[in-house]
Amino acid sequence: MIDMSVTIERLSNWMEFIRQYWSVQSVPSPAVAAGAALVVGFVLAFWGARLLRACYVIAFIIAGAMVGIDFARDREADPLIGLVIGGGVAGVVGHLLYRWWVGLTAGASAVLIVILVGAPEVAGQAESFADALLRQATGQQLFAGAEAVERSQESPTSNPAGGTAPSVDWSAVAASLQPAEGQTRPTLSTCARTWGRSVWGAAPPGLRNVSLLAVVAGLLGLALGIFLPRFATILGTSVAGVSALAGGAAFFLSCHAPGTWEFVHARPAGLYVAIGLMLVVSLAFQARRGKLRQLAPATAPAAG
Repeated sequence: MIDMSVTIERLSNWMEFIRQYWSVQSVPSPAVAAGAALVVGFVLAFWGARLLRACYVIAFIIAGAMVGIDFARDREADPLIGLVIGGGVAGVVGHLLYRWWVGLTAGASAVLIVILVGAPEVAGQAESFADALLRQATGQQLFAGAEAVERSQESPTSNPAGGTAPSVDWSAVAASLQPAEGQTRPTLSTCARTWGRSVWGAAPPGLRNVSLLAVVAGLLGLALGIFLPRFATILGTSVAGVSALAGGAAFFLSCHAPGTWEFVHARPAGLYVAIGLMLVVSLAFQARRGKLRQLAPATAPAAG
């Protein structure tokens, strides 16, 4: 079962890691992120399927405009031209290939869920890598238990045949990424690729089997999003919205009403029942709303 307290602590640590390692001051504080999660979660849970296409199109327009501006500046052209053309083309692509974006999102979500459930040690490896990067850069460490994971890697009995915990010297990997004096630190994508190659290179058979299962789950998610987009969007936005609502509410209770949070956290069965009921209500609301829109009369009133 998912421990909400541990999940909240881990998310807070990841946000703090991004802020410290890349000096990104725009990363919101956990309290602000929790408030945003409540608002976004509520919208997703009850209107997510209806708004999802618009969200994809807006995201594509923004990304296309940014790429267009950079492309125009590289060609010494007017950035406004790049903004208009890049944003317009990307927006059309986002609208016309909507089913494919839903499928890709569903597939990626399925892959992530399978890996986290089938190989939970991978999350610990990511935290160990992040702590190794931060220790090289600032001498600090954020993630509790990272040292324990590293010690377990050094034990000859910690990784039996068929296990899923890869053995990687994350300090050495982090040292290889440290920039020379005067250079910037590696980007998030560079760190992610390095981490993925290191984990896969040291992966025992158990992790490789989980990866194959994740590929199958991803293909099924892709097919679901392409051929049943309405079902996929209702299910996906309901799950994402309820998860955001539960996470935001849990954070606020743990910080501002610790007595209430201790009472709730001590009764996990009731907590998961409440989350399940929220999910059922969200699914029913979105499905019923979509069905009512389909059944609405399409004929216009006769002219008098």
